[in-house]
Amino acid sequence: HVFLGPEGNVLSTGLTTWTKESPFKLVLGWLSLTTGLLGLLYVFFRGLWLVACGRIFGNTAIVLPWLSLMSFALPVFLFSLQPFLKFGELTVASVLLAVLSGALPVSLMYALYYTWRSNKYALTDLCSLVAGTQLCVVLVVQGVLPIVFWC
Repeated sequence: HVFLGPEGNVLSTGLTTWTKESPFKLVLGWLSLTTGLLGLLYVFFRGLWLVACGRIFGNTAIVLPWLSLMSFALPVFLFSLQPFLKFGELTVASVLLAVLSGALPVSLMYALYYTWRSNKYALTDLCSLVAGTQLCVVLVVQGVLPIVFWC
């Protein structure tokens, strides 16, 4: 059974309820997600480029967020080793994922601060750090970040 609320803006099955949102909010959310992911992708590929050039530990602020992004491979590896039924339990992989996902916005904000204060930054680096930081802020406000699976 499906029930419609007053004026047709609420849809309910009795167990879950959905409300109708404006298209503007939807477009804004997708725009935020897209720009944030593009910013994080830029940080990822910029770090790979710096590794390939041998300048990863030079005077660049992108290193810390890049290392933070690269460290997400460890919980993925640990999740692949554990049984599927332990996915929602408190394990080393889930704690590590929560810690790393909580550290990502901190590393992005530090890099943004460091880049802004250095006065010799690339505009693309600054824009990517702003985009990644705004995505993390939106996810923190929505209660998605840090990623916690055991609750």
